[in-house]
Amino acid sequence: MKMLHIGKPYKEHRGSKTRLCSEIIIGEDKKIFYYEVDNKWADALCDDRSDAFLVSLLQYAMANALDISWQTPVTDRLVYQLRTIFIPVISSKYNKIFSHIHLKGETTTEELSKKEWGVGTGASGGVDSFYSVLSHLDIPEKSQKLTHLLYVSASNHAENEEELRKDFECNKKNIEAIAEDLSLPMIALYTNEAEFFFKGIINWGALRFAGMVYSLQNLFSVYYFSSGYPYVDITFGDGSENFDSLHFDLFTLMTASTRSLNFIGTGGEVSRGRKLMYIASNDVVKKRLFVCNYRSDHNCSACDKCMRTAMQLYGDGLLQEYDQVFDLDTVDKQKKKYTRKMLYRRSVYDEEIVEAIEKRYGLSAVLRLQAFFIRPVYILWQKLKESGWVMRLFYKLEIDYKLYGEAMAESIRYSKGVGKRPSSKE
Repeated sequence: MKMLHIGKPYKEHRGSKTRLCSEIIIGEDKKIFYYEVDNKWADALCDDRSDAFLVSLLQYAMANALDISWQTPVTDRLVYQLRTIFIPVISSKYNKIFSHIHLKGETTTEELSKKEWGVGTGASGGVDSFYSVLSHLDIPEKSQKLTHLLYVSASNHAENEEELRKDFECNKKNIEAIAEDLSLPMIALYTNEAEFFFKGIINWGALRFAGMVYSLQNLFSVYYFSSGYPYVDITFGDGSENFDSLHFDLFTLMTASTRSLNFIGTGGEVSRGRKLMYIASNDVVKKRLFVCNYRSDHNCSACDKCMRTAMQLYGDGLLQEYDQVFDLDTVDKQKKKYTRKMLYRRSVYDEEIVEAIEKRYGLSAVLRLQAFFIRPVYILWQKLKESGWVMRLFYKLEIDYKLYGEAMAESIRYSKGVGKRPSSKE
């Protein structure tokens, strides 16, 4: 089996920024992997062990059947848990995507010398993120109280560094405003880790984010990871490429935690609707909520994530208070269509939203009847989507553009590893 080698981590100062770097060697190919922060956070970057690079590159190596070696030691417990738990389980369950690989290198049990023991969580402006932040601002356990926000360069639709940098800087303005409103320090972390990931791996987020947090291991001792799914529904899925690994993020976070850096899942103890109700009365949320999956500067108010959030607010009688973040006219035009979609789709989120809408406003018999007849067609389409030739024809005929519109279609194509239509590349 070929080898991916992680070179000695080092810090590199570039003007107002500092990078934590490592030369990654695969055969004769060499590439610099880096994490970049403002100079004021340079001391937080951990260059005396290779933990961050191992965690960030593990899934890339498993996807490409590459053993991993390293020059600078990795935390002993981290290697043990990845070697004996994560790699065997994931390579067995997802054997069509990931190979069982070997980890080769020196480990260390030496404790890190930290100047402070920070408690952080990711800041995206979304519902899950806001819940993690607001639920840990004022708690009795002092060692668990939130001290820092972390904003990272993760995009659902950027295809190159220029687009990723643009999205990163655009989103950062909103996160900086959130941090200022909440009086919390914010660290902006940019990384070129996307260069090591094929598009279809976008659904494997927990370990990617853990690697980014490990780059700041000199600062963080506790990190809250915002869960997108209820813990009562934990599952490893069917082993397919498109399954979202966040369904089992507690497993991933457990295997990535050490005595020096403990990852804690948060938000999975309640439903999405209850999370939204918890944060909905906060004035910062009313000004800064950002849930869109297809725009970087504002909520489009039309995509599935925007409509899902807006409809939950509508069902709770709170939508009118969110005119600063949603175009309420756009939402209003789609209410009936989206309600019908939730009725026939019946996702983990849909049932809770429909129940709230029905309780407050009632539902028409016509919508229910339409959904009843559409449901079998929807189920058939879900089955057809599993067929490779059907989806190739679907994309070749550009049916997705006709159904979803350009922005949504291209974002979905990106997440599936499918290229844009020729006219969009010009």
